[in-house]
Amino acid sequence: MSLEVQAVGLRYDRTPILRGVSLTLAAGDIGCLLGPSGCGKTSLLRAIAGLEPITDGQIVVAGSTLSSAGHRVAPERRGIGMVFQDLALLGHLNSLDNVALGLHRLPRGQRRQQASQWLERVGLGDRARAYPHQLSGGQQQRVALARALAAQPRLLLLDEPFSALDTALRESLALEVRTLLKGLGTTALMVTHAQQEAFAFADRIGVMHDGALLQWDRGYALYHRPANRHVADFIGEGLLLRAQRREGRITLPLGELASAGPDGPVEVLLRPDDILHDDDSPLKARVEARYFRGAVFLYRLRLAGGEELQALVPSHHDHPIGCDIGIRLAMDHVIAYAVDDRR
Repeated sequence: MSLEVQAVGLRYDRTPILRGVSLTLAAGDIGCLLGPSGCGKTSLLRAIAGLEPITDGQIVVAGSTLSSAGHRVAPERRGIGMVFQDLALLGHLNSLDNVALGLHRLPRGQRRQQASQWLERVGLGDRARAYPHQLSGGQQQRVALARALAAQPRLLLLDEPFSALDTALRESLALEVRTLLKGLGTTALMVTHAQQEAFAFADRIGVMHDGALLQWDRGYALYHRPANRHVADFIGEGLLLRAQRREGRITLPLGELASAGPDGPVEVLLRPDDILHDDDSPLKARVEARYFRGAVFLYRLRLAGGEELQALVPSHHDHPIGCDIGIRLAMDHVIAYAVDDRR
């Protein structure tokens, strides 16, 4: 089912928590909210679930208004499932009975049968009799997911569901959950602070800051076409290099770039993948620091004029700190902000 959040505001006493947040999630799509702690992403999730009353705007699911100023459909009547950060599994119940909790309206026999089927769907059919303390973190997450999906919700909300897992498991489980949700056609919205997890999981990603949604877009667009400086700083890695724009051209120590906009001082966003290592290039940069990431090094470089850059270089190019390496610019997306644009 589709989700529409229309100019939603939320205040605690006189303190604004959400400021005019708007987003749309098509039926069957998966969205994700990114942002630092305290930015309002979990408050928005709770408002969609009906756990918080909104003070402005409205929340619409499948064409039905569930929340507006002065109106709120009770959480249990919304048909919305939720997976919490702490999973909320009951320690005295095994996996089968934990999943069956979401099916309490069915007769006992049918309830257990469907719970067993959902455990099979999440790959835990052989762990039906296991208790939460006998399961790994990833397995506990799958049980919580099966319990939420067993009720066949119109919309599934996930509040940092993978945060207790290590990085590699978070990303692999996010992909598994995405595949499952896509197969079921379930619309879902997740909150996380982990960018790679969001990129792996979501069709649409929103970056939040201070209660506002700064950009709601595909992950590719967030990375290559950030709407403002805050999104550019928050998403991925990169540095802003000071330059001048004149007559649609920006001149950098690395070369010239075409860039539409008014003349004047700008800061150009340079991502590590915009800088290529090239032994034959006449342009040299000194290796100031390096960070080994397995397949690649992230090099922090400094040009002769003092400008600092970052570059991703295949790890078979093992350059020591202090040496000079050849580099060249390879930008497909030019992002430049006027120096006085401090949004």
